[in-house]
Amino acid sequence: MANIIDLNDQNIIDIIASKDTKKVGIICALDETGSIKLCNRWSEEFLEQGYDVIRLPVGSEFADEVLPHLDGLLMPGGDSNIHPQSYEDRYQRPLYGDDTFDQERDAFSFDLFKKAYDMDMPVLGICRGMQEMIVASGGALRRLPTDMVDHTLGYKTRFKEDGSLCLKGLDTRAHHISISNNSDLLEMFNGTNVLYVNSVHKEGITRDMWDAQEMRPLRDTFSIQAMAPDGVVEAIQAKDKSCIWGFQAHFEIAGPMHDVVYSNFFNHIDAYHERHRPKNAKNDSQHNGDQPDMVVA
Repeated sequence: MANIIDLNDQNIIDIIASKDTKKVGIICALDETGSIKLCNRWSEEFLEQGYDVIRLPVGSEFADEVLPHLDGLLMPGGDSNIHPQSYEDRYQRPLYGDDTFDQERDAFSFDLFKKAYDMDMPVLGICRGMQEMIVASGGALRRLPTDMVDHTLGYKTRFKEDGSLCLKGLDTRAHHISISNNSDLLEMFNGTNVLYVNSVHKEGITRDMWDAQEMRPLRDTFSIQAMAPDGVVEAIQAKDKSCIWGFQAHFEIAGPMHDVVYSNFFNHIDAYHERHRPKNAKNDSQHNGDQPDMVVA
């Protein structure tokens, strides 16, 4: 039975010792009291798949230690923006009155992503998670105009009259995205080159920014997989990596597009687990002085 486990000093030994269970780490922001803030929709699909969900609270001192024992990393959306200080050397983004920042999450996510990237671990970044990938890889963000495409539409439709959150509203179709020719995303969607997606973000990276000289490290790391009609980059894939994807739309919400993206993620999580866990188990048995089982031909 799959479990949700919070990474802390009481659980880390059990997490590391559990080698047979597939585990997905989810980066979790904290609320004003220091408690983990994560909607159920981010973890439900993994639990149904039989994976343990390891909630990685921002700032955890144990994250580096547990990362090699995970089989995948999810970088979810969030209610804050990435502080422009993170990319001020390559783009000058002004501050706005409605800005909310979480610089502790910025630093935590950048660090975990870079380490997972070096390990070629399956990583999925959604909304803010994709933006974290972009900035961590040498890119930058800007406040998006709304005259051609209203990327903030989901903010206006995600609440009911009583103020409660409405996931159906969050999933309102806002605009279409065009999938790049000869891309892995095109193959993933069986040749369908236009998708209609939700949109709940104020920031992003546009194609003209992507092509700027200052963004070369980003271009060396990622390829564009899909774009919105106004030139906003909507999907990215890490070059020469097994499964590192970023999506601006909220693909975690159940539906046909969700099924395609998550099925691909699951397949790579399973493959990563098969490649790495047997090796770790063998190393542990030899370290403990146990004799390996004899193979009889």
